[in-house]
Amino acid sequence: ACHNLAPSVIRRGDVCPLGEPSAARRSFALIGDSHADAVAEPLGLAARGLGLRGVVVTHGGCPPFPGVRQVTAPTMCHDFTDAALDLAQSDTSIHTIILVVRWMVYVDGTGPENQIVRSYQNDLPDSATRDENRQLFERGLRRTLDRLAGKRVIFVFSVPEQAVDVPYALAMAEWHHTAPYPSLSRAAFAARQRPLEEIIAAPDIASRLTIVRPSDLMCTSVECPMTAGDTVLYRDASHLSRVGALRLTSLFEAVLTPAATSSPARP
Repeated sequence: ACHNLAPSVIRRGDVCPLGEPSAARRSFALIGDSHADAVAEPLGLAARGLGLRGVVVTHGGCPPFPGVRQVTAPTMCHDFTDAALDLAQSDTSIHTIILVVRWMVYVDGTGPENQIVRSYQNDLPDSATRDENRQLFERGLRRTLDRLAGKRVIFVFSVPEQAVDVPYALAMAEWHHTAPYPSLSRAAFAARQRPLEEIIAAPDIASRLTIVRPSDLMCTSVECPMTAGDTVLYRDASHLSRVGALRLTSLFEAVLTPAATSSPARP
């Protein structure tokens, strides 16, 4: 019930709480697409442990970029983003914004196997190239940061995207008695993230972000595994399973600790 809320619902303030219910006021907001929704539970657990209360505002397929319209659904994300950013901007008690989306899909419109996933536009033609898509992404990110001026913005990198639907691929390997599909290599993950790394390295962007990298916990120096022992870490190719997401709790605890020191004590 918390995911894919209508913009009118968000504007009424009927959004879901996250973290410690007894905290004196809400101090953070999680904003993003379905990948933000997938990590809401570990973020909430981390916040509760630190005595923080926040809100979660997510919508599938929507990067939090004002003025950026999806070609196939031109108003859906636009209206959601405006409502979400207005909520975060107008509540002066919210001083920390956590942005979580499947970033590389929005940077160049493709999935990990180079397949076209979606494209976005504002002043770009429907047939925008990858470079044009990246320019649009940069402009959208800068507008977001401008809207959130004065807030601490935590930019959570995407979790490593596998090339296959993980539960399905593992089931087929078991069924056919074949070796499982190989996990994503660390080198392939780094190569896919390079355009995003270049964008956020721009001084006017980097100076306004706190960076969090789930890959620090999820990858070895060689690969980004699909499983940990018998535990499946993904529920498809890019969304973490509940167990996989919970592995990120300590990462969120570390990045939320500064917010805990600046928030009032519980009543």
